[in-house]
Amino acid sequence: VVVYGATASAQAKLGVSLLACALPALLSTELASGDHVAGDALANAWLQEFVGTAVMVVLTCMPGALLGHLGYQVEWVFHWLMMMAADSLTGGNVNPLVSTTMVAAGRDSTKDWVVKVAAQCGGAVVGWKLLIAAGEVMVGDVGGPSPDEHLPLFYVFWSECLGGATLCLAVWAFATTSIGEVYAAKMGLINVTLRTIIVYFGATG
Repeated sequence: VVVYGATASAQAKLGVSLLACALPALLSTELASGDHVAGDALANAWLQEFVGTAVMVVLTCMPGALLGHLGYQVEWVFHWLMMMAADSLTGGNVNPLVSTTMVAAGRDSTKDWVVKVAAQCGGAVVGWKLLIAAGEVMVGDVGGPSPDEHLPLFYVFWSECLGGATLCLAVWAFATTSIGEVYAAKMGLINVTLRTIIVYFGATG
C-alpha cells in the first residue's frame, strides 16, 4: 500500500497489484498450514474485505462530491443509504478498527485479523483511487474535513484514539446486541456515530 501510494513508477504499481492478486493464495498456504478448507476461508475473507472496503470508500465518500455539499442533514441521509448499499453488496468489517475489536471480543482469530486488515488497507487505496479518478464528473470536492497541520501531535493522537474508540463501541452496541435486529436502525445509528466522529473528531480528517 505504501509503495503503491508513494511511487510514480508504473512497474512498481504493477508489481504491488500482482502481489495483491496473489495474496489470497499466499495466505491459503502460509497461514492455514496446508489446511485447504481453512485456506479457502481466509482467501474468501480477504476478497470480501478487499472488495467491501473499496466499495464502501467509493459509495460513502461519493454523495457529497457527486451531488454537491448540500448541508449536513442531506449528506448524512445519503451517507446512511450508501453505507447500507455497500454493506448489503459486500458485507465484511471494512475497517481495521472494527476487525481489531472483533479479535479483542474473541469473535475472530489473529490469522483472521492479519488477512482482513491487509485486505482493508489495499481495498481502501483502490477505492480512493477510483473515487479520485471519477473526480472530473463530480460537482463538489472529494474528501472530508481537512486536518489542521499546525495542531500539536498529542491532540491529533487523542482525537484519533477517542474517535476510533467511539466507533468501535458503537459497532459493538448496535451490531452485536438486540438493537441490531432492525437493520436500517442499526446502520442509521452507526452512521450517525460515524458522521459525528468526522465532524467532532476531525483533527485527523
